[in-house]
Amino acid sequence: AQELKKLCSKWRIAHFSTIEMPIPLQPSLISLETNELQSHEGLIVYAMPDIFPFSGNGEVVEEFESHRRQAEAPHLESWFELVNSSSRTRKRLITYARQFQVQHYWRVLLSRHSEKMKRKKTALKEMFGNVFDVSRDTILADFRELEKAPVKPLEIALEHFF
Repeated sequence: AQELKKLCSKWRIAHFSTIEMPIPLQPSLISLETNELQSHEGLIVYAMPDIFPFSGNGEVVEEFESHRRQAEAPHLESWFELVNSSSRTRKRLITYARQFQVQHYWRVLLSRHSEKMKRKKTALKEMFGNVFDVSRDTILADFRELEKAPVKPLEIALEHFF
């Protein structure tokens, strides 16, 4: 249990939804009951994980980015560069997040309804575009990207992992 806590702390993981799906820490309101905080009415304390992509510009964003640069987490440096508010590759995060969800849900469907999917894969792929609120071309491009992956995540049923 102690090793799991250390792993989660190091990689900023809140918990595991499944063995292969860690859930990262999310921003949250926290409750601190110290004399200093109790003396100020209307004070809201907010916890923002250093791995969280921060949007916008201005003093708050600059301060957050400064704290992130000072974090002693060399194993997360490439992630910090990606989520930096001035990163040019940051827009890819939205695509990667959607592709991760697409492959996950596709594998769930494959695991549970592979026989029913045999002649309906194109229609299902287009339906995913509606679910994720992207164009038909965008969702089909996502599927093409996933089909190029060396591991072939779209072909692996979830039972393979258990």
